[in-house]
Order: sequence, then structure tokens, then C-alpha cells
Amino acid sequence: MTTMKLRNYRRIFQPAKNPIGLASGAAESGYHSIAKKSYMLMGVSFIWVSLVISSHGQAVPLGEANNYSVLSYAGVTNSGLSVINGDVGLSPLTTITGFTFSTPAGLGIVNGTVHYNDGSAMLAQKNALTAYNTLAGMAYIPANNKTGSDLGGMSLTAGVYHFNTSVGLTGNLTLDNTLGNANSVFVFQIGSTLT
Repeated sequence: MTTMKLRNYRRIFQPAKNPIGLASGAAESGYHSIAKKSYMLMGVSFIWVSLVISSHGQAVPLGEANNYSVLSYAGVTNSGLSVINGDVGLSPLTTITGFTFSTPAGLGIVNGTVHYNDGSAMLAQKNALTAYNTLAGMAYIPANNKTGSDLGGMSLTAGVYHFNTSVGLTGNLTLDNTLGNANSVFVFQIGSTLT
């Protein structure tokens, strides 16, 4: 387990089990997932932490995607006891397993509505893809190319951080908001996986 310190409170982040910090078990989804109230956006290549607007960047609007705790194009699989507080959007694939209402059933709970390829879920997918492409196009300064580094033990200020390939998180990562701006933006561009 890794602890990620965000602002004045601590958030437990378990990269191998829970890449978006939504539930206590494993929640997996396809291309991207959106965490309610924008704690993190996971994509094939990006994590967006919007907790902590600075001179380094500006928050990316999520549109309809902001209304979802989990948004997936390839279905959602849960293992273990997990609680998702908010809506789940599935589009175009509508497979969801490991929850109390699904087949096969599991221990997962959704305190919200599951949208199965409806107009809202389709629009949210479109908006999330636009946000993803915006994040992919963000420039970073050469010093923020952290390829080959592990995020564990780092203390980072607001900005765009780039990794050509995978990156590990094997210790504490501190997102430092020393400037006191509660709207600071941290963008992590990761070429493949976060482990």
C-alpha cells in the first residue's frame, strides 16, 4: 500500500488494486475512468489530479464525464468489497461484474445509477476523450520528464510530468501545494502503466 498525500489530508492509494482511489477493493475498467469530484482521471497514458489552476496549467473541463464516479468503454470488473459512491457509465460495452446486482454477483456496491450505453454515458465518453486528448497535448518542461524514475519518495509541485514508458509508485508521493492554491493542477503523462 502506498500513501499519497494531497493537501492537508491523506488519501490511501493502492496502484495495483485500486488505480482510481474509488473503492476499497479492485475496480478495473477500460480506456479511462473518472473519479467523482475529479480526484483522478486514469487513462491509458494519463492520471489527472485536479485537487491541487496555477501558472503551470489549467484544469481540463470534463463536461458530462464529471457526473460519473466510474466511466468505462470496455466494461467494469470488481473483485472484493468495493463501494462506488456515484454513477457508473458504460459505453459502448455494458459488461459489469462483481457487484451485488451483476452476474456473476460480487461484493461491490454502487451508490448511484448505472448507465448502460444511454445518451448520458455516450456524451460522457465523448467529453472524456476530449479531456484525454487535451491532456495528451500538454507541454512539459524538460526537467519534468521523469522517465526512468519512480514516483515513490517524490515531492512534486503543480505541473505536467512525463514518463515515456511505465512508472512505479513504491513509496509515498507528495503533491506539494506550497503556494497555497487549492486549484493547482498536477498532470501525469504515463506512456504505459502505473504500478
